[in-house]
Amino acid sequence: MKYLKGTVIHLETGKNFYGGALQVFYLLKGLKKEAPNLKNILVAPRDSAIVNEVQGFEKVAISYMGEADPRLFVKLVALLKRYRAKDDAILLHIHSRRGADLWGPLAALFTHTPYLITRRVDNPEPRAIQRLKYKKAQRVVAISSAISRMLASYGVKASRLAIIPSAVDTRLFSKNCKKSWFRHEFNLRPEDKAIGVVAQFIERKGHGLIIEAIPRILRLEPSARFLFLGRGPLLDDIKEKARRSGIYKACRFAGFRRDIHRIIPCLDCLLHPALMEGLGVAVLQAMACMVPVVATDRGGLRDIVFHEKTALRLPEEELPQEIATAVSRILADSNGELRDNMVKNAFQMVWKEFSIEKMARAYMALYREIFSEAY
Repeated sequence: MKYLKGTVIHLETGKNFYGGALQVFYLLKGLKKEAPNLKNILVAPRDSAIVNEVQGFEKVAISYMGEADPRLFVKLVALLKRYRAKDDAILLHIHSRRGADLWGPLAALFTHTPYLITRRVDNPEPRAIQRLKYKKAQRVVAISSAISRMLASYGVKASRLAIIPSAVDTRLFSKNCKKSWFRHEFNLRPEDKAIGVVAQFIERKGHGLIIEAIPRILRLEPSARFLFLGRGPLLDDIKEKARRSGIYKACRFAGFRRDIHRIIPCLDCLLHPALMEGLGVAVLQAMACMVPVVATDRGGLRDIVFHEKTALRLPEEELPQEIATAVSRILADSNGELRDNMVKNAFQMVWKEFSIEKMARAYMALYREIFSEAY
């Protein structure tokens, strides 16, 4: 595999350095190690975090005004033509939405460049968009079995469909916790138990259900404290609900943090009652840190949440009382038998199935197939 040659142009239009953009960075790192003869070019918006912060990789920064701006198409066409003149084997790897999955396929078709799309979210798409994006792609990658089933329902043939999960940096996310720093940073007493919620403040992440569950949890575990990490359009609304419910003092709204790898290992539990989910990287990160997880198994979470084996699974209707019961069960596990068994199983699963190296090797195999078919 290390002798794989050619040029892969990675198109990532996300502005922030988490989610899909972080996965692209992980892939680039893995490819650099596993396939040193493969040339990888990152193409991203000029004002994006990934193009400005990531070092050690060849990058092309482009400027355009939003995902509907046709200048993205024009610039991609020029870029693909330029690299096609340099290398006989070129592949466009489209990693994100936000215009990438509209103008990317069009630019690839216009320049006769084979392309690959990675689909990370499980939001449904209009049929016209489905045909435009996926019909001519050499391969379509889903990050979970749920997304794979959705793509199959769109008509993507099994021969062109692959599942390659997102990865966790298992060297960065570990069980190493600095308790004194953690307590000082989030104003916690030694007896407090920290329940983490790591998710964007959007409807499908279930923050409203958590706020409803907190009074029930506090009645069972008065020392519970709730650490909300992330930002999003519903943040102010959730804060106001916490105030009206009288539980604001038990909550810590910490916003987006770049040191999430320092925070997660110190949690007593990660809570993730998502209504929809592509895979659930925050859940995987907690598992890598040997932190017990309470989560739904909606969407891609079904690939990683196995009840009482890798996590406590919330029922299909994750009512506030069900959330409270599950979290309290973790916190009240005095002998640690349930917790120890779950975190051990989950830790082993992450190291075996969700490493950067495994993700890179899976993409290398796809690149090799596409180069072999197209050139």
